[in-house]
Amino acid sequence: MRRGELLAIRPESLFEYGIRVRHSISPTSDDTSLKTQNAKRDVSINKEVYDLISKSPLMKMAIFLVLEALNNPNN
Repeated sequence: MRRGELLAIRPESLFEYGIRVRHSISPTSDDTSLKTQNAKRDVSINKEVYDLISKSPLMKMAIFLVLEALNNPNN
């Protein structure tokens, strides 16, 4: 998932063991649409991730930071 897609996760985006990707957040625009029509998708997640996200709105930020660290190991 892209950064903006992760930050745009809403409670209604979650379903059991998945995330519906329908929105994105950009720091430079108020537009919440996805980059392309193909970006609209469902992403599978395991039970542990589902439990963490569904119990804590702050987990979205934690997931973002983890993915950012994984994608930029030299920073």
